[in-house]
Amino acid sequence: MRAFKCAAKLAAGNSKSAVVSLSVHDQNGSNHACPKGVFSDYVYELTGTEVRALRGATELAAGPLEPAVSTGHVAEEIVKIAESGGFDFIVMGTKGRSPLGGPLMGSVAQKVVSGTRLPVMLVK
Repeated sequence: MRAFKCAAKLAAGNSKSAVVSLSVHDQNGSNHACPKGVFSDYVYELTGTEVRALRGATELAAGPLEPAVSTGHVAEEIVKIAESGGFDFIVMGTKGRSPLGGPLMGSVAQKVVSGTRLPVMLVK
């Protein structure tokens, strides 16, 4: 939610901008043991819930909120969609801790930062 609010504030300064809320779900890495079609339905339902929460928490004065859904390896999908979609930069949340409790970025954030040519803003 913090990353979304930060992205909305950045977009508010430009009337031609939009915020895309990308929800990536990895069926292989999830605890959801269900067929792919059922998983897709679940992902779209979950994403709708997430988008409604984002709309309710933030008034997006700069333009539309565009939800996007993908399944696959999370970091790879974020990089692929951001680079192929003509985005200016990536804003994403991070838990800000390593497995040992140190102040490091999470593994998905680290993979996105190292895997893209785009600027990445991490929000804790």
